[in-house]
Amino acid sequence: MAPVMDLTPAALRRWQTRRQASPAEPRPLGRPTVLSASVRLRLRNEYRAHFGQWGPRVLALWAQREHLGHFSPTTIAHAIADLRPVVAPAPTPRRCRVTAPMVLWSDDGAGFREHGQKHEALLLSDDCSRFKVGHRLVDGPAHGEDVVACHA
Repeated sequence: MAPVMDLTPAALRRWQTRRQASPAEPRPLGRPTVLSASVRLRLRNEYRAHFGQWGPRVLALWAQREHLGHFSPTTIAHAIADLRPVVAPAPTPRRCRVTAPMVLWSDDGAGFREHGQKHEALLLSDDCSRFKVGHRLVDGPAHGEDVVACHA
């Protein structure tokens, strides 16, 4: 059987010996999921030492460089979860539907540089009818007066 599978007889013998020695114990695959107490403490101290600026990915690379082990960022995130600030979810944006013309206007601008000087192209439009009122090119960044002058 070994020559058919392109295995040496010694390799097949080692495989059979290992399988017979512990058939019920599966070998662990992948990265370890449990941190020892000393590694956990060092990761938490390192996170505090850098004022929370290092996230789990950076700490995973740091742990590897310090020869603490190869840990996934998710494992490290669980270790420092209580130290990380809780970010409130953003509120769901409210959508408005414009149903009448001449109610809501939008001002769009596109800045560009020409011969080292900044210019901005302004466009004023009605959001309901998509009617474009005016186009104007202004020198430098646009201000409120430029938008009003674009409409006039």
